[in-house]
Amino acid sequence: FIPAPFFRQSLINGLNRVAGQSKSGQEDSSMPNLEDKHILLVEDNLINQMIALEILQTTKATIDTAEDGEQAIKIFEGSEIGYYDIIFMDIQMPIMDSYEATSRIRASNREDGKTVPIYAMTANTFAEDIAKARSCGMDGHIAKPIDINNVMQVLRHL
Repeated sequence: FIPAPFFRQSLINGLNRVAGQSKSGQEDSSMPNLEDKHILLVEDNLINQMIALEILQTTKATIDTAEDGEQAIKIFEGSEIGYYDIIFMDIQMPIMDSYEATSRIRASNREDGKTVPIYAMTANTFAEDIAKARSCGMDGHIAKPIDINNVMQVLRHL
């Protein structure tokens, strides 16, 4: 099953699943236990937010949500230094998109603003979209519709 509309990465992931392997050569669908970790999920679409929350909650991490980049910055800056272990952000949001929010987090005076992993979660999966995410300071890019194995692979590295 490959969800439509499909993008290059969705097609590659689907073909790898049919072949019985992930990009790394083996499929690992286990859920990491992140009881002591904190995730900030930034998503303006309520349905997408609920889906992402459902996936992330399987890890037992503490998850906070924001509906736009401006709110994400306020939540991040209002937290203790080092509180968030990772931030997942939708790209296109009202008030402030994630490119601007990421740039501001990276430029902040907070020590963790330069090091907290920030991942784009978006249907925009063309090479220029991934390059733009990287250029504003994002650490990675996860395609929508969300592939649970891709998310878990990122979270296993926390």
